[in-house]
Amino acid sequence: MPAYRHIDLNVLLQAVGGDADACRSLTLTYLDVAPPMHEQLQRALRSGDCGAAAYAAHALKGSTTLVGAGPLSAALQALE
Repeated sequence: MPAYRHIDLNVLLQAVGGDADACRSLTLTYLDVAPPMHEQLQRALRSGDCGAAAYAAHALKGSTTLVGAGPLSAALQALE
C-alpha cells in the first residue's frame, strides 16, 4: 500500500482491529468517496449555502476521522 501523508494508518488499523485487508479496503473506499464529498463541500461554500456546507463538512469529517486525518477533521469540525 502506498504511503499517504494525510492518512494515519495506525488510527485506521486500530479502528479495524488490526485487520490489514479491512484497512486497505477502507483506505481505498476513502480515496474514492472523499474527493466527491470535498467537491460537494466546496460547491456549498462557493454558493454561500451554510446548511449544505455544514452537512457536507459533517459527512466528510466522519470519513477523515476514521482514516486518522486529524488536522482535516479538526478543520471540518470548525466548519460545522
